[in-house]
Amino acid sequence: DEFINTALRQVSMEHNWPWLLDTQTITTAASDGEYNVDADFLATRTISENASDLVLRNMALQDILEIPETTTARPQFYMIEREQVVLRPIPDAVYTLTHYFYRMEPNLTGDSASPFIPAAYDEGVVEYATYLCLRLRREDQRALLSLKAYQDWVKRTGDNLVESREPRAPRVRRGSGLGR
Repeated sequence: DEFINTALRQVSMEHNWPWLLDTQTITTAASDGEYNVDADFLATRTISENASDLVLRNMALQDILEIPETTTARPQFYMIEREQVVLRPIPDAVYTLTHYFYRMEPNLTGDSASPFIPAAYDEGVVEYATYLCLRLRREDQRALLSLKAYQDWVKRTGDNLVESREPRAPRVRRGSGLGR
């Protein structure tokens, strides 16, 4: 179980997998600029305001600290610091924000527990868990082969995900029924 859970966490961190995307609603309060992220938070995709589809811009710590904590208005910027969303300017009223984030795979704690990863992607989990087992048994050559197989799987599946997310214009040949 330990190797499977470690492998699931490793796979979680390799890409912004679509099955790990989740949302968290943040309801602000006037004069409060810090809010906790969900417990299984891994990385933020974006934060937007529901009412106006306003997308808050991500800022670095040094930039966000330049906005004084006494400045209150509709939040325009955010940053993630430790396990909190920090908003600037500090909200001057109640706003409903949506935090789009990637979560971690859960720890599997029994036969009935199931991961978020679709079954079609199990190969990566198996390859990495095999690598961990072989490393523990000090079978270094076989462990390296499993690690290489895992790295190949990450590259192959990551490339496929990028290709499937990008809209593409269909290629039409001159003289075909579609391209005149």
